[in-house]
Amino acid sequence: MISSEGTRQPGVAFGKHTQAAKVALGESLDTVYKIYLDTNFWLRLRDVVLGRNENPSWQSIHKRLQELVESKDVVCPLSMETFREVFLQTDLNTLSATLKLIDLLSQGVCLLEPQQRMYIEAFHFIREKSGFNTGELYPLNHMVWTRASFAIGQPTPMLPDLREDLEAMDQIKFFDYMWNLPLSDMIDELRDKATKWNPVMPDMSLQMNEDKAANASDYCSFYELFLIELRGIIDCHIPAFSKFCSRSMRETMESI
Repeated sequence: MISSEGTRQPGVAFGKHTQAAKVALGESLDTVYKIYLDTNFWLRLRDVVLGRNENPSWQSIHKRLQELVESKDVVCPLSMETFREVFLQTDLNTLSATLKLIDLLSQGVCLLEPQQRMYIEAFHFIREKSGFNTGELYPLNHMVWTRASFAIGQPTPMLPDLREDLEAMDQIKFFDYMWNLPLSDMIDELRDKATKWNPVMPDMSLQMNEDKAANASDYCSFYELFLIELRGIIDCHIPAFSKFCSRSMRETMESI
């Protein structure tokens, strides 16, 4: 059984192993400049690779990005949002070409999915400001990275019939295999799953702008507007934070 959630949780050895891998990845990116490409850029650059885009500017961008990535000066990280949008493609040839391009320019680097980043950033802040000392506090920018194969989460095999040490060994082996697996090698499995994880989201920008205008009397400055929006975001995530905080404070802090 492979699951990213559940009542049974991976053991300490597995947790330390995955954390070490992510921190090491973060450290390796310290001196690398990150260029975040939206889906439109990925598709236009893919068309350059396929010979469908002969625009000199796009060809120049593609060539320069390749050179910078090969010299290890630049990386173009993937994100969960881009991952989902890329998999809206129905043509396997263009999808495969897009994934190969992402493998090349991202070097397999991906931001953690948004909810994980939210937890990490929030509790890193709490631990930093509270002075709760349970060991080394890793820099936040070392903790928000994963590999492209984990763009939508980190599946972990649960093997309750094995001894815990043997289960941990298998979990670590599976993690290491997935950690180094290119997206282009996962196309058959991911193509079907990504569409299920990719509901069509309505464009909320118009409604948000209308709501902002309707409530303009509630704030007098950008700072006040920022605090209102921040409170709204926190309110939306109270159930998630309550669930996360139900673990002991020491366990929570030591996981950051």
